[in-house]
Amino acid sequence: MELGGVPDADVVIVSGLDPVELSMADLGHPVIQEVHPGQLGALCGRWDSPGGEPAGRPALYQVISEVVRPLYEDAGAPLSGPRAALHLSGALPEGGMAVVDPGLAGFWAARTFPTSIPNSLCVPAAQSTTEAAGFAAAAALVCRMEDRPVLAVTDDAGFDAPETAAVLAFAESTGASSGVAGVARRTGR
Repeated sequence: MELGGVPDADVVIVSGLDPVELSMADLGHPVIQEVHPGQLGALCGRWDSPGGEPAGRPALYQVISEVVRPLYEDAGAPLSGPRAALHLSGALPEGGMAVVDPGLAGFWAARTFPTSIPNSLCVPAAQSTTEAAGFAAAAALVCRMEDRPVLAVTDDAGFDAPETAAVLAFAESTGASSGVAGVARRTGR
């Protein structure tokens, strides 16, 4: 919290916080305003900042960057989680979304996927693929039904889960399989 500048903030605006990873109480700040992610644009468009724009990024950004940057650049095999997340973000077409099952793939994607494009990554805050079995395939199906480009990523357990098989069978029966048949496995470290 200190590296993120939370204690020094006048107000903490929270959006899309999942209590599985961090609760509002964990923030430990007396003034917290929760804003729905869909309302952030409206909030920012009308925000008057008496002190101007922030002076820079919080110290947390530098600490994370020092850890992740070498992993982005690691060309060794097997592919590191952060490098895989970097490639995944680069593989998305315009307007695309990556949907990733929890587990090892979700852990790395949630922490190292470059998020310069809003609404381009979705990872459920669950501890394992079995807690959200079939999520990546189901989310991909929903995105494809809306004609949104999507890449779904899971691990071996998620790929072999009966829930994933059921979603893929449903997609096949509805004619939507061309958009979701390419659920990718993420194995390795």
